[in-house]
Amino acid sequence: MTATTFWCAALVLTGLASPAAAAPVSEDAYPLGTVAFFNAQSCPTGWQTASKQSGFTLVPFTSIPSGAQGSTTNAALGSGQTFGHSHASLLSSITLRTNRYGGFSGHGDHSTSKSGTLPVNGGTDFDDANIPYLQLLICAKVAFQSLPNPPVGLPPNIAAQFLLDACPGGWKPFAASNGRFLVGLPAGGTPGTQFGGPAYTSIGANNTHVHPFSGSFNVPSTSVALAPCCNGSYGSAGAYPFQGITSAALIPVPYAAVSQCMPCAANDPACNSQ
Repeated sequence: MTATTFWCAALVLTGLASPAAAAPVSEDAYPLGTVAFFNAQSCPTGWQTASKQSGFTLVPFTSIPSGAQGSTTNAALGSGQTFGHSHASLLSSITLRTNRYGGFSGHGDHSTSKSGTLPVNGGTDFDDANIPYLQLLICAKVAFQSLPNPPVGLPPNIAAQFLLDACPGGWKPFAASNGRFLVGLPAGGTPGTQFGGPAYTSIGANNTHVHPFSGSFNVPSTSVALAPCCNGSYGSAGAYPFQGITSAALIPVPYAAVSQCMPCAANDPACNSQ
């Protein structure tokens, strides 16, 4: 197992990606409470399946209430299951332009429409969010505490995840990831860049979003048979554009709350209170 294990936090954990078994070990470099993903059928010795977090991705929080470590938000995914969303309403209107005709009303003009403003109402169908997944086994470290902690030789910039409500001794919070999903660094990217929507401010939070929409109605022309007079307020033929914004909806990403921490360096002021 390498340090890169801990950058897999955007993966959804719903089962087994490989029939292989994890190699048993009597000791490793990670502290008790570490949570990691394994491309294996069972957890190695000293680790156990984090069953409560199966079906969830992981989101780090720098402040987790006591007893809330690993708590989950939204419904867990089953093996191979995806999720989607819908928008309950979209609201707009069109205004039919006014036409006037010469003649007596009620003489063959039954196919016309009254001018004025008409509502455009609707909603969206429920559809898959089309998010790509990889499901792996999630395990938590439960035995064989490494001493010292962090162990000698551990990469100083590793950002590990823990099923703990605070960082273990010798580790400090990684504040940049608070309330955010982790994404592997693209080519040319800058590590630690925050982007997308606002970070979740508390466990259980979900962000909402809306979609702008637009379209056009084409009102066909019609004929009327009228004797000379002056009649108005008929809707005019032509194209009538409309636009608006859907109602807000959330994408209920299933996630579990974890602490994300980095090793303390010698004389690190962030670790002086430990």
